[in-house]
Amino acid sequence: MNLGEALLELKGMKSELVRLMEARETTFAYSEEPPVEKTTGLSGQIAILVQEIRKLKMRVERTNHSSFIDTPEGKMAIAEAIISIGDMRSELASLEKLRDKFREERDSWHEQKPKKFQAGQKELLAQIRELEKQKVRMDSFLSSWNWKVELKD
Repeated sequence: MNLGEALLELKGMKSELVRLMEARETTFAYSEEPPVEKTTGLSGQIAILVQEIRKLKMRVERTNHSSFIDTPEGKMAIAEAIISIGDMRSELASLEKLRDKFREERDSWHEQKPKKFQAGQKELLAQIRELEKQKVRMDSFLSSWNWKVELKD
């Protein structure tokens, strides 16, 4: 099984876990007739599924740390590429907050002293656009490698 398949399986298992937990929650309290599925049975199924999810997550983590891929930024472990994409998302969120400062200034035109900015809005937008392109490119590389890398035991 490759990493992409494992991630899809993991997603399915998590959905099943949510379904089981919701079923347990809705059958826990009842008015007259006891539900067909007992809470204890559902809790047992949940415990087994949680253990399976944990094992699969650990295999994915081992694979992410021990598999190296070629990226636009050079060769790196899949785990590092994931962190790099997260860093880019954080930086983009931070830059978007700076962009909001222009909007706030525009909306507060009634203030007596207008604010000054250390960079122009066009410059900031260009920086956001460039970083967004890098993130999309890195995300694309990572996604394609997920289907090429075999899951470790």
